[in-house]
Amino acid sequence: NNFAQTGPELNPLQDLLDHHKYRALSAQVEQMPDHQKSPELALFKAKAMYLLKDTEALDTWMTQLLKEHPTHAQLHFIGALNKFNLAQEASIFSAAGHAKDGLALMKQAVALDPADLEIQHALIGFYSGAPSIAGGDEEEAERLANAMFAKDPVQGTVAKATLLLKDDDNVDKAQTMIEQQLAAAPQDTDLLELKAAILASKDQDKLAFDLYQQAAELA
Repeated sequence: NNFAQTGPELNPLQDLLDHHKYRALSAQVEQMPDHQKSPELALFKAKAMYLLKDTEALDTWMTQLLKEHPTHAQLHFIGALNKFNLAQEASIFSAAGHAKDGLALMKQAVALDPADLEIQHALIGFYSGAPSIAGGDEEEAERLANAMFAKDPVQGTVAKATLLLKDDDNVDKAQTMIEQQLAAAPQDTDLLELKAAILASKDQDKLAFDLYQQAAELA
């Protein structure tokens, strides 16, 4: 689970999250004393609200949460993702504003925890996918992917190949890039799953299935 947290006292909450019991998770957190003062507990409730698409209520609560926990990267990340949901639900006149607010929160999350690759991937995805009026910037996406590659060749390859896959003409180039990195990291599940997705898009279903199975066994 991309939202996984650690700590034995959080295991029951993580179990609810893993089993998609978001309403039960939110209710259980609310029954805990001082859950708003604990960023870990507040984060579980925020994740539940985000996954339930309780967008407006979460946006209002996030304003308070981020004032109370201004250095918590994951809370900024969830706040950013929720702003992007707001942008998708909003009118054409306000969508860009919500998206730019989300971008600001995402950049702050990266600054607060530069080692969190999940947030970096999301930021690259935003720059790559959003229209320029909302803050999209393909050159910045490419720059960040190259910077990630310099620090972490495996995850950098995932980022660079994902950008290439936006253009059907670059599918073979992306596959070659992934295969080159798999030679150095043959058991990396992200690389295996990305290659499997490419093979599936080429109707090479048997090869794709075998790779997905291999990735599942390694996970």
